[in-house]
Amino acid sequence: MDPSIQYSNFTEMSFQTHEIRLASSGEKLDWIVGSFYSNQETAFDSRWSVPDINPGAAIFDDLYFRTNQVREDKEISLFGELTYRFTDQLSGTVGYRWFDGETTLKGFVGTIWWPDGGYAFSDAPRIDNVDSKATSKDNIVKASLAYDITPDAMVYMTYSEGYRPGGANRSPGVGETFAPDFLQNNEIGLKSTWMDGRLRLNGAIYKMQWDDVQIGFFNPDISLLGLVDNVGAAESSGFELDATFKATEKLELSLAYAQNKAELTEDYFAREGNLEPDATDGQDLPFTPDSKYTLTAKYDLELLGMPSSAQINYVYTDAMWNDIFLSNREKMEDYALLGASLRVQGDGWHASIFGENLTEEMAELYINNADIQRLVTVNKPRTIGVSFGMSFD
Repeated sequence: MDPSIQYSNFTEMSFQTHEIRLASSGEKLDWIVGSFYSNQETAFDSRWSVPDINPGAAIFDDLYFRTNQVREDKEISLFGELTYRFTDQLSGTVGYRWFDGETTLKGFVGTIWWPDGGYAFSDAPRIDNVDSKATSKDNIVKASLAYDITPDAMVYMTYSEGYRPGGANRSPGVGETFAPDFLQNNEIGLKSTWMDGRLRLNGAIYKMQWDDVQIGFFNPDISLLGLVDNVGAAESSGFELDATFKATEKLELSLAYAQNKAELTEDYFAREGNLEPDATDGQDLPFTPDSKYTLTAKYDLELLGMPSSAQINYVYTDAMWNDIFLSNREKMEDYALLGASLRVQGDGWHASIFGENLTEEMAELYINNADIQRLVTVNKPRTIGVSFGMSFD
């Protein structure tokens, strides 16, 4: 038997979206109201085959696993926003959005052994075993105040809510459907320019409360397909800033920095009846580094009488976890990437020579502990290249 698994997929999609808006702008008051509608239908037939795994079957004699389903996602929403200028310096904004969404999923998922021996062992008609429907109807709001300290600097404070629609899983496991998740964000920030426009400085401090957090994962002990589940509540707090300084007419320096702490605030049990939690209150969320920053320097010059620029950038990403499940959880090390480029601008053309990952850093972008063997996805090695482009009138 050839142990290699072969994969084929046929997908057909139809999508429509409609939006209507009515807006007005006045001396003191701006407002906008509108409605949005979307409908997407996806029919897909995915087959995993192993040659000669099912000899003697009249159809699909090499079929091992199949997902043959039709998914439909619909949503309608009503929204509005109002901004009022109390003074020349102070303005306030309120917003509202109501939404009603529905996801349906119908069809089959299974191996040649399940359900009930499957259809691949015989010529018997396939029995659909997935018929799910998820609905979500709710509303979100936002409110903010903005104050212009000077014509070049403003501060703001915002309370806003966001959401992601619920949906249906392609395979039974943690649940046929999952609920929407909601985010509440409290933020105070600054947007400004200084030194006659030579320095731009923006920053924000925030705290977010995340409810019914949706997490996508793959766990073959639960399902052979990726699943989405609501893992409860989480909290995220931190700050971010970015600055650009025109040190000279030719030299520009940039910095972007983010500090963030994102963690669960309650235990998560993947299956009803589990005695021990699969994730615990206080643990970091996956793929959320505590800190990340970027440093960039750009210098304008002339080469052979043509406008040119040289740039160097350095990106640092802190260590982070690869998974939410304690059984698969592993920390991915921090990493830093260095790149540089030289660009020449001609008459209707441009050319660049660039270098990526110049220090030959091997960054762990993803560690997969859920498959048969541990797999690590890394970044590209040191890459040196050239590019050329032209513009046409």
